Amino acid sequence: MPAPRTLLLGITTLLLTTSAQASGPCAKALEALSDQPMPGRFAPQCTEKGDYKVVQFHGSTGYSWCVNPSTGVKIEGTDVAPGKGTPTCPACVEQLASSLEKTLPGVYRPQCSAQGHFKKVQQNAATGMAWCADPKTGKKLTTPVRNDGKLTCP
Repeated sequence: MPAPRTLLLGITTLLLTTSAQASGPCAKALEALSDQPMPGRFAPQCTEKGDYKVVQFHGSTGYSWCVNPSTGVKIEGTDVAPGKGTPTCPACVEQLASSLEKTLPGVYRPQCSAQGHFKKVQQNAATGMAWCADPKTGKKLTTPVRNDGKLTCP
C-alpha cells in the first residue's frame, strides 16, 4: 500500500491515502487540492471509502452544512453558523450516506433532489424496479414495477 501523504490546508491537516478504500469522489477532490495548498481553503471531509461526509465543516469560517454524499454538492438552506450546533440534514441524504457505506451488490441507493429530498420516482438500479415515493420521507407510495423509463408520479 502506498505511503499516506499529509496535506496542510489552513489550520486543518488532512491525511491522504491512495488506497482502493479511499477512491471515491471526495478522496479524488482532496487529491486534486494537494497540488495547490492554500491557507484557509475549504477541504471536504471524506468517509473511509472516499465519499463525502453528509455534514461538512469549514475550519476557517466555522460554518457547517449538509451535502449530497455522492457528489459533495451543498444542500441549500442547511448552513449553520459557528457555535450554533450541527445542521439537520434531509432524510434522503442521510439514507444515501448510509447506503454508500454498504458494499453488498444490489443495495438500494435513494435518489435525492438538489434540495436533499427524495425524488418522486425512486429506482433500484440493481433490480430495475421503480416506485413512487413521498419526497419528504421516501416511503413507497406505489407498488414497485419494472421501470421502462415511463413511470410518472403525481
